[in-house]
Amino acid sequence: MPRSSGSLSRLLATGAVLLALTACALTPRFANLEARIVSDRPLALPRNAELTVTLRTTDAKAGTVAEATYTRLGSGPIPVVLRYDDNAIEGGQRYVLSAAIRADGRLLYTSPRPVPVLTGEAATPGPVEVPVKPVSRP
Repeated sequence: MPRSSGSLSRLLATGAVLLALTACALTPRFANLEARIVSDRPLALPRNAELTVTLRTTDAKAGTVAEATYTRLGSGPIPVVLRYDDNAIEGGQRYVLSAAIRADGRLLYTSPRPVPVLTGEAATPGPVEVPVKPVSRP
């Protein structure tokens, strides 16, 4: 039985609304995570050193949420702002922030332990401090 033009109009309108809602759900809602990369002593870094800061879940399946690389680092503490999609953050999930400093492909400093952030007791205002330690050379 053919549809009336009123039924077709309602169907098209419903489809348009669903499409718009889907587009809204897929649109990133960016947020910033402020952090400071700190060391117990001044960082001795070559001019070409690069800092990579990674926000990831503790769940191996989900992996990296955001990552950024910084140059012109100075001797520390190094302030960073990591931009991430807030839609990717789930309340029951745990998130950690880690840092690594490299030059010429060599790892110079790294976070001894990832720092919990964003959810639960780790959801604190202000910059998060991420300690780094020099990597031992054999």
